[in-house]
Amino acid sequence: MQPSRISLNEKQHALIERLIRSGRFTGPNDVVTRGLELLAEHEAQADAFISELEREIDAGLASGPPEAMESAEAMLATFRRQR
Repeated sequence: MQPSRISLNEKQHALIERLIRSGRFTGPNDVVTRGLELLAEHEAQADAFISELEREIDAGLASGPPEAMESAEAMLATFRRQR
């Protein structure tokens, strides 16, 4: 694979340099690799969340016709009276 070149702003460059100086990373490639791994994990979690949300929405829609419920204001008022 052909190496990729990326452009960094000063803040990003300084972060990479600081992480390398800390000894936690051996070079810029290690820092970028770990950053991409974390981004991939974050994206996978976001995808899983969206999928679960869509399943819950589908389950709710399939559960039957909507029923009227107490407003949020009324529920809060009841809760405050009970305290």
